[in-house]
Amino acid sequence: MSRRLTLSQRVAPVGGAWLVAGALLIGCGSSTTASPRPSSETTNDDSLLQSAVDRLVDGEGGDQLDRECVEAKFAALSDEALRLVNEAAPDSTDPRLGPISLQLLDCLDLAAGVSSIAAGGQPASAAGAVALPNPCDLLSPAELAPVFADLTEGTMSSASSVFGEASLCEWDTENGKSVSLLLYPQADLNAWAATSTDGDGISDGDPIEGVGDRAFVSRGDISFAAGPTLVMLHCFPTFDLDPEALAAIARVVDAKL
Repeated sequence: MSRRLTLSQRVAPVGGAWLVAGALLIGCGSSTTASPRPSSETTNDDSLLQSAVDRLVDGEGGDQLDRECVEAKFAALSDEALRLVNEAAPDSTDPRLGPISLQLLDCLDLAAGVSSIAAGGQPASAAGAVALPNPCDLLSPAELAPVFADLTEGTMSSASSVFGEASLCEWDTENGKSVSLLLYPQADLNAWAATSTDGDGISDGDPIEGVGDRAFVSRGDISFAAGPTLVMLHCFPTFDLDPEALAAIARVVDAKL
């Protein structure tokens, strides 16, 4: 998904405190993002991959994650990203880990600990601060069709990451594709901008104009600031997705906020 990630207001810690179920996961999580790399850059070190998977799934709360799903997500990461996972302290708040956790949204067993949040969409900790809509009301399967066809109606939950508390909506297909939209009403926008521009090759994005106040797009991910709110859109799998298609979807969301 070490990093800190929580679905709802509090879910049992996953993988040692650094993943508390969910992101961002939420940035379609989880911009984090340590997005899957092209095949030429993915890991060739099986021991590094297995160590990262074991550390996460066999850790405290790891029963909330599907092992095969985690293996598939981690297999798409670079060796550098896997080393980051293996070396992270249990209480790490390293912002580079947030995007990695976004990749694990699809691996969560939501029945293992997700609690519902207010119908308005924002986590309880954000209630009364910034009133945001239900993220599932911001996009329809038809509006997401430029990236993936045949998505189901969205399912709402909540999440938290190094960027703060978020409301989350996920759309899925029968063949495993997914889109996640996260709204962080009280995000640390400085941390987000830093991780998007620090050049570490893990969660970097390219600046893109015409979306929110500031926006970055990478493989399968786009995130932008709209006033104090951080919006993250994460798609899986990430390969061959058109950045302009992601930007068009992000503009739809921006116009509704």
